[in-house]
Amino acid sequence: MRIIVPLQGIVQGRGGLILGSLIPCALLYFFQFYLKRNRSSPPPDSPSASTANLPELTGIPRNSSRTSLPTRGSIRPAPVSSRATAIARASDSAYYTGWKKWLEDPYHPTSNPDGIIQLGLSENHLSLDLIEEWLAANLQKSLLGEKRGDLSICGLATYEPLGGLMDLKMVMAGFMSKIMRGSVSFNPAQIILTAGATPAIEALSFCLADPGNAFLVPSPYYPGFDRDIKLRTGIELIPVHCRSSNNFSLSIAALEREYKQAKKRGIKIKTSILFQMKYMLVQPMGLRNL
Repeated sequence: MRIIVPLQGIVQGRGGLILGSLIPCALLYFFQFYLKRNRSSPPPDSPSASTANLPELTGIPRNSSRTSLPTRGSIRPAPVSSRATAIARASDSAYYTGWKKWLEDPYHPTSNPDGIIQLGLSENHLSLDLIEEWLAANLQKSLLGEKRGDLSICGLATYEPLGGLMDLKMVMAGFMSKIMRGSVSFNPAQIILTAGATPAIEALSFCLADPGNAFLVPSPYYPGFDRDIKLRTGIELIPVHCRSSNNFSLSIAALEREYKQAKKRGIKIKTSILFQMKYMLVQPMGLRNL
């Protein structure tokens, strides 16, 4: 242990700066060096004075934690799993490559008419002004409902059912039935709400297939599927190529061809992902004779 004492100004008179500062400090350092050379070190296994009076804990081995600390320069990054390594490399996918290109050269009708238009992201900016106007007028009333006591601050800030509030499910079922013009009925008890399409697609992928299984997906397809479906589930995507010569139409013959080729390679196809407008249909292969 080192003791640092401010000695400047103790000795006064001529040469006070030297006598009152440099010489006392030099004597102090020589004194510390003398103590260090002549101090007898305690045995390595002897307990210190602060722990000598502590009761012994049976069954718990006692060792010196100071010796187990890593030295400077010996700390290495913690090893991660192969799953985490694959996720860390996900930024190399076509989804993020296109995103970076768009950020570097975004389209603008006047300042950059030759820029890149982002078609790989589904965001409806045309309705943002309507949503902003509605929130400004109804936010407090919609969250803290004047007539509905269940939507209180306690209900918003505490845990709720993992699958979503039943009131919201009922509204969603009615909305989707209206969108589908009554051709499809929706049971609120069978609806699971997620924070966006990405977790819904990933959760559905975990439920439908095992690692090593595959989905058929018409190509070209949304590059985010490589992240949403493949990244953590271990599921493969087999593209069903559609051509511009026939307006990218998908045929049963094309699905059968890719299905049979995958079967020859020993790959089990569990689902085909079909698109119509903005709706995604996941068609289990057991429902059709493919």
